Order: sequence, then structure tokens, then C-alpha cells
Amino acid sequence: MPTRSASPTRSASPARSASPARSKSPAHSSPAAKPKKASPLAALKLLDPLDPTLVFLVSTLVSVLFIDADDAAKTLTMRPPPLADAVRFFVDPAMALGAAELALFLWLVSKKPAKQLTRGQSLAMGWHLWNGIFIYTIMDGLCGAFAEYGFMPLLHAQYRNVDRRYRRHLMGQPGGPTVYEAYVARTVNTMEVALYSWMSIASAVGIATGAKWHRTLETIVLTMAAYGAVVFVVPDMFDGCVNMQPMGVADCAPPLTPFYFFFVYFGVVINWIWLVVPVAMLVAKVRRGI
Repeated sequence: MPTRSASPTRSASPARSASPARSKSPAHSSPAAKPKKASPLAALKLLDPLDPTLVFLVSTLVSVLFIDADDAAKTLTMRPPPLADAVRFFVDPAMALGAAELALFLWLVSKKPAKQLTRGQSLAMGWHLWNGIFIYTIMDGLCGAFAEYGFMPLLHAQYRNVDRRYRRHLMGQPGGPTVYEAYVARTVNTMEVALYSWMSIASAVGIATGAKWHRTLETIVLTMAAYGAVVFVVPDMFDGCVNMQPMGVADCAPPLTPFYFFFVYFGVVINWIWLVVPVAMLVAKVRRGI
């Protein structure tokens, strides 16, 4: 029957077969979402609580705020730091310079595409960055070499308890170092702030950005760090450890009391870290073909 087979209302209805509202309506079409680019800084995970270099150096730096040591009585007590001491400690110009170095590192890294680091690369970057800021600039650098100019007085007071070569105000006097001993230590510390600091931070930038040039610079600064540790520690051991507690006495193994534990078995022995770790990193680099 013609009424069913040729009905135009069913076979040619534009409302069903050619409706643009269903097939081309922008309301029903969603553009593909663009993947978000990883931030270079987020990929680095700088404040990694499992980074041994960061944890060790920060805890070592702030520990002096909680120490009350009596060199004459050879006693050590722990106490909360006075607020004024804590404020003076953290607003010191050396700390400000360290913060500026960190800001420079972040700026340089942010200019490059994000790079996913292996665990080994991340640890190497952390070693160079945090040593460059905390040890080579703030602690051994400005505090160790230039405390006379007002850098980190609270920290330097404990440096003088660790090693008499930092008692430069007593050079050639009883209880003080010889001129030669004092200036060997000061030369090593000056090299740290003048050379090691920026070379270490630059090495960290190179690792973070995947730059090939960092391999040469990293090899140089690791070698210099190991050499500095040998020059600083070994001669004093050959002389009977007279520059460490108890100062002036040839005794490399004093009694294990809280005072000697902090200023000898911790304060002096940790110097070997800057020999052992750089040598281990250099050996690993040689095995990988630099």
C-alpha cells in the first residue's frame, strides 16, 4: 500500500535524518584535553625528606642553637634556644647569601624543560646543591674563614670548640693555634667559599637540566673536596690531634662524654664524609665512563 511504502513523513524527515543539532552541535563535542607539562622544579623534589645530604646538613646547622657548652669544665647541655639568638641566627648575612644561591639555582633550572632524574642523579644533585649552600658558603666558607667580619657568631663559637685552628684571636698564644695551622685552615675554608660553592651549585644545575658539561665540573669539584678534607684532617692526626679536644693534648680518643662526643666523635670525625663520599662518587663516575 502506498500509504506505508512512500510516506515522505517517515523516510525524509529532516528532523531525524539531517538534524545538525545532534551530529555537529558544539555543545556535544569536547576538544581533547592537552596534557599538562611537568614543572621542572616539581620534578626535582628538592625538599626530599629522604635526601641524606639535606637532612644531615640542616640538622647539623641548627643543632648549635640547642647546645650550651663549657670548654673549661668540658660539659655540654641541651636547652631550647633563646628567641633573640634564633632570630639573629636565621637573619645572618651568610644565611641571606645562601638563600640567594638557592633562588639562583631555582631560576636557572626553571628555564629548562623538566627532566626526570634517577635516584642516583637526584642524590648527586642534592649533594652538590646543599653542600654548595650550607657547607661551602654558610658554614665552612663564611663562618669558618671570615667570622671576624661578623658572619654566624653563634656557629663560630662552636667551631672554636671543635678545632682550635678557628681560635685565630689566640694565634701564637697558649690555647691557640700556630700561625701556620690557623692559615692552613683559613686557606681551605676560603677555597670552599670562593671556588667550591659556585662549582658545586653549577654542577647541581647541570645534573638537574641534563647538561653534558656538568660531568667535567663535577669531577673537578669532587676531587677538590677530597683533597681539602685530607689537607684539613690528616696532618693534625699525624701530630696527635692536638688541635681538637682536649686541645693541646696529644689524644685522638678522649673519654666518651657528651662534650667529647659532640665536639670530637661527631664534630671532627664527620670531616671524613667529605673524603669518603667524593671518592665514592668519583669511582662510580669512572666505572660509568665519566
